[in-house]
Amino acid sequence: CSNGPFDIVYTSPGTSVNSNDCSWACAPGYYNESASYCAKCEQACPAGQYLRLCDCVPCTNWKPEGASYTTEGTPLGFDLCEWSCDSGGEPSRDPDSCQATCRL
Repeated sequence: CSNGPFDIVYTSPGTSVNSNDCSWACAPGYYNESASYCAKCEQACPAGQYLRLCDCVPCTNWKPEGASYTTEGTPLGFDLCEWSCDSGGEPSRDPDSCQATCRL
């Protein structure tokens, strides 16, 4: 496929009649400015948020109690913020649940 503009991701293959008639969407960090152009979102999000359709929204990926998000969503446009323990705590493994918890 090559029918889309720059900064896109193809979302379907072409049709059997026209193999270069592929559906597409703007790549993360870009938005549809027109039917044939994706423009770059110009804002960065603070730690604990990620870009969704050029708006900063809160990250929802799991983090343990006693931890805070330390980065915006990475890669750009994904709900995946890194976290670290508050107050100098460090991650530990709870053998009963196998989930990271923060230990002070």
